[in-house]
Amino acid sequence: MPDDTRPVSDETEELPPPAFRFFSPGQVTLAAAIGGFIAGALLMALNYWRLGRPAAVGKTVLGVLAGIVCAAAVGAAGAALPDTKVVSIGFIVVSVTAMNVLSTRFQGQACREHLERGGRRAAGSAVIGISIVCLCVVLAIVALCLHVLEPSSGVECE
Repeated sequence: MPDDTRPVSDETEELPPPAFRFFSPGQVTLAAAIGGFIAGALLMALNYWRLGRPAAVGKTVLGVLAGIVCAAAVGAAGAALPDTKVVSIGFIVVSVTAMNVLSTRFQGQACREHLERGGRRAAGSAVIGISIVCLCVVLAIVALCLHVLEPSSGVECE
């Protein structure tokens, strides 16, 4: 027969603070501004991984792949537009704003709960480092594509 003589308490048992650090929506937005939406999505995927939600990591990766396809389509369409800074800046503003909305919508509550339980925010230096690495990878891919797609100049090496 079970012993239920323990006193009932109205106080909830406090959980220990989470051991991992969480990338806030603001940090995800900063990463997107520096390293593109891939950097922001990578931070979101890391958050999901740390929260123990591997299925959400997979969905984030699929979102990144869809974003790459969309960015390529916009880039191809942009090639037909006049070469203006307004178009380039507009694309950046829309991308960063979209990443802010997505990160706040899908991870804002988890971030608040993490911080309320005594968890810590990820280091800003990690955000900057990951963003710069993503930016370098994207620039390398763009440079490679431009090199491969560049029409031959007609000069041959002997």
